[in-house]
Amino acid sequence: MSQLITKSEKSIQTLNKLIASGYYKGEIQENRFDLTRSDFIVNHKIVGVLNSHSKFETKSINKNPLLYKFFLLIYSIICFLSLLKGNWILSFILILFLTLILGIDYYKKRKEMKLFTKKFLSYSVKKE
Repeated sequence: MSQLITKSEKSIQTLNKLIASGYYKGEIQENRFDLTRSDFIVNHKIVGVLNSHSKFETKSINKNPLLYKFFLLIYSIICFLSLLKGNWILSFILILFLTLILGIDYYKKRKEMKLFTKKFLSYSVKKE
C-alpha cells in the first residue's frame, strides 16, 4: 500500500510540522524522507522516495528488513525440513503461524500508512 504526495513547499512544510510537533521522528532530504512514530514503539517506518513525476511514493517498511527476512528464511527452512521428514502436523502448524505472522505484518503496515495519511492531512489543513 503506497500513497503519492506531490513535492511542493506546502507538503515539505507539513512534513516538517509532523517532526516539529513530536508526533514523528525522522529526516527529510531533497529526494526522500524517513519518518518513525515517536510516541509508540513500532517496527515500521514511513519512507517516501521521489519518483520521476516529482511526487513522493510513500510506503511503510520494517525498521530492520534484513532481520525480518532472515527470520522468515529460517522459519521456512524449518518448515521445509519438517515436511521432508514426514512430520505433516508440525509443518501444517508452522505454515499456519507463518501465514499469521505475515498477515499481522501486512495489517500493521496498512495501519501505519493510514495513521500517516490521517496526520499528514490534518496538519496540511491546519492554518497557523
